[in-house]
Amino acid sequence: MNWNRLACALALGALATASAFADEGSSKKFSLLAGVGYTWGGNTLVSIQLDPVSGSSGHTYYEDLSGGAGLDLRLGGQMLVNDRTRLQAMVAYHNDQANGLHGYASYRRVPVELLGHYKVDEHWWLGGGLRKAMFGTFDREAGFTSGGVTLPAQKWDIKFDAALVLEAEYAMNDNWGLKMRAVRERGRFDGDTQKFNADHVGAIVTYYFN
Repeated sequence: MNWNRLACALALGALATASAFADEGSSKKFSLLAGVGYTWGGNTLVSIQLDPVSGSSGHTYYEDLSGGAGLDLRLGGQMLVNDRTRLQAMVAYHNDQANGLHGYASYRRVPVELLGHYKVDEHWWLGGGLRKAMFGTFDREAGFTSGGVTLPAQKWDIKFDAALVLEAEYAMNDNWGLKMRAVRERGRFDGDTQKFNADHVGAIVTYYFN
């Protein structure tokens, strides 16, 4: 089974359905959402020595790119099943990077998520679901050094297993929410049999287009 195609089809189908119903005026049940946040965690994929952009006046330092870390940007759709239950489908851009005077490296993936939540009181939603990260890449430009060795430019593809998501969201009002989440995830560099830990926790500010 091609998990990438299946995850894309499910997410795009859910988003298209939500958008179509919203256009028909069913805004109480269907809505679009957008979010931005940051996550932390996972194995260190690489620790890179950086020369700061300020040049010789700055101090050389190290920055880690980790399996679960990065900026999270997302778009999605939501369906309210009833007053207490909702379903969400989202596509995200998850990126961690290191920037220096002589080089740039990035760790990118595009997760698709299908989630369900239950409203426990006026402000809190609890739930979770499944996540499948796709199009994973680790891209390193020439110029970085590691352990005193200058590293050549190189790019790797990364594959991810389906992952489990647990979430709690605090609804500040009808439009704004704050998601706090934990994800159990594993990935591997293409051609490598050993998997790395991409587990992470994070916070995402969400806006609902009601």
